[in-house]
Amino acid sequence: MGGKVPAALPPGMLGQQQQQQQQQQQQQQQQQQEPEQQGQQVDLYVFATQESGSISEWERLLAASLPPDGGYERIAWQSLRAIHLVLFASKHFRRQVLSIRGSAVAAGIGNLVGNKLPDYRLLFIGSHFAAHDNKVERRNADFSRIKAGLFNSSSSSLAELGASGGTFAASSGARTRGLGGTLQQGGQADADGIRRGSRSMGTADATADHDVVFWVGDLNYRINGNSRAVGYLLRSRLHEVLHANDQLRLQQKKGRVFQGFQEGKIHFPPTFKFNPGTSQYSEQRVPSWTDRILWKVRAPAPWEEEAVAASVAQTYYSSVPEVTSSDHKPVVAGFEVQLAAAELPCVEAEQRSMRSRCTIM
Repeated sequence: MGGKVPAALPPGMLGQQQQQQQQQQQQQQQQQQEPEQQGQQVDLYVFATQESGSISEWERLLAASLPPDGGYERIAWQSLRAIHLVLFASKHFRRQVLSIRGSAVAAGIGNLVGNKLPDYRLLFIGSHFAAHDNKVERRNADFSRIKAGLFNSSSSSLAELGASGGTFAASSGARTRGLGGTLQQGGQADADGIRRGSRSMGTADATADHDVVFWVGDLNYRINGNSRAVGYLLRSRLHEVLHANDQLRLQQKKGRVFQGFQEGKIHFPPTFKFNPGTSQYSEQRVPSWTDRILWKVRAPAPWEEEAVAASVAQTYYSSVPEVTSSDHKPVVAGFEVQLAAAELPCVEAEQRSMRSRCTIM
């Protein structure tokens, strides 16, 4: 299959152990869901990878693994060197997408998705931060540069970003490292009904201008300690001690990175570094949770009196230990995004009937 850090995989690409774990987690969640939400199909699959080999072959494998009854179609994709981000939408969800916009800065990529009702914007960012145990400040700087550089045309040159039915602009800066993209409203619609590249996104923080942001990738934050000590803690199942020494969590607590972002509880072993072809940790590296999926929900501003914040519920968060083609294990997650269905008098009945809940993997 290839691929260094797939951020999300559909059921067809999960091993038997992971499918069982996912089914158990989904069954627990379904007991708490309203009846009409049970059995709901996934609306949007988002894949962020690094060093996954031939992009065309990788996307062919992804498309072939998606559930055949969903009518899934690739709606956006973007590549920057070895980083790749691709979105597949179900036929139903595609009708609710009004626009797509993409951007790239030198260590990450992204796509923005805009929903018709209400005017919600979802931002997906795939990135690859600086490596090595002692490069914490470099990783923090990568985060800051990416969120400042995405959609900032004044400080970046233009590159091409692919989308179903057309091509739209992506920016690429020399000093920053990240890819980002967004779906939004506005602009002229193509023949398929999706508007592209319609709204200016030149804010100092791209994540602040979107209702929901998903940030995924090889963030490269390590566990403080040496390989011998961390190995002992893993064998002793002292995971809380490992989490307490996780560089990303420590930097978040200090307010230095991923401010306002959330991450689900990690119940899987560190995803790095393995001897390729095996599930054995390399003795030359400290096992770490380098591959992460985080999200952030924007709270309405005080002047947005009628606005309702979106809500995000994570349905599962896991790794895929069966994958041995890389020195990383892929991480996967599922989300239910509630977009607060509006009962607005000015909205046509057909639009009001649109489902307000979006399921993302």
